[in-house]
Amino acid sequence: MSRAKKSNSTSATKREPIALPAWLPSPVAWQVRRIEERNPPTAQYEILIRLATDDRMQKVWKELLRKQRVGQFKYPASPNDPTLAAHEAQAKALAITFFYAFSVACDQLPVSKLEPVNEAKTILLAKAEILLDIADDLAVTLTQPLCNAETSAEGLADVTALRRVANWLISNVDQHLRASDDPLTIEYDRGDPVARGVPIAIAAWFEKTFGNRLYGTAATLGSVALGQQTSERATRSAFSGRKEVPKKRFGKSKKAP
Repeated sequence: MSRAKKSNSTSATKREPIALPAWLPSPVAWQVRRIEERNPPTAQYEILIRLATDDRMQKVWKELLRKQRVGQFKYPASPNDPTLAAHEAQAKALAITFFYAFSVACDQLPVSKLEPVNEAKTILLAKAEILLDIADDLAVTLTQPLCNAETSAEGLADVTALRRVANWLISNVDQHLRASDDPLTIEYDRGDPVARGVPIAIAAWFEKTFGNRLYGTAATLGSVALGQQTSERATRSAFSGRKEVPKKRFGKSKKAP
């Protein structure tokens, strides 16, 4: 195994627990320990350490926990569970936000031009057509007298499966590939595509979860996760011309008995 592969493989020796700072919110600390138990590869472990201990993260959590004078969160999390009180929903959102930032950094999520996306779409649709052709040929073969009843029954199930997969690809290819209005779709190559992509994805996550893109906070989180400087300006420009989704205000819900 090469040195590069060794550095990115799961550590064979048991690591010491990460020394977590006192300012780390408890739900985030729980998430850190949860990921830590999986003994991630070295490269991912380094991302985990940065996100858990870098002093810049203190400002990130402070921003997401900031409250207004009336005591409500300035950026309240949209609760998926109506039985959660506001502080419980916020705590849950922080833990998930940590995991999301960790994941997109580990995945090295890049921005991309539209051309490769269209090429991928063309390839997938071509494969779907091939599956349909195979299904049609198999269906014809199964009608021949050389096929016994048992073979025909199994073959017809395969025909149905092939057509189901092909039709799924045709119906969902647009949904699962980036569109021209996706903030991760770019027109010009400028700088590191990953250093642009990760904070943009985080800003989109912030909008979905907290009702605000928080460009500066997204750039800080991206910088810490990747271990390199990311740009608030580049993150902001990715959403140029796109209106922010109005935040629905949720009153404090009572926890169910």
